[in-house]
Amino acid sequence: FGDFVFDKNLPFFFSRDAFDYVIPNIEDGSVDGYREYVEELPLSCGPSVFGLHPNAEVGYYMQRTNSLWSALVSLQPRTSESGATSSR
Repeated sequence: FGDFVFDKNLPFFFSRDAFDYVIPNIEDGSVDGYREYVEELPLSCGPSVFGLHPNAEVGYYMQRTNSLWSALVSLQPRTSESGATSSR
């Protein structure tokens, strides 16, 4: 990055996807000012905020779904079809 990122007259927008992600301009530099700015940020953000293609989100959700189903299948009880009695 260069000095243009911190220019107060012409803000640099990291992303403008439904929210303007910029470096906050907190006049007094207080922790409470930054805390308020962070509270205003959206809870979830799309892949374009990170410079990714929208299909990256689809791939992520498919991977998470496959992982969830694998975990659910592994939790299923194992059954024996042989009908034999258990030995000690």
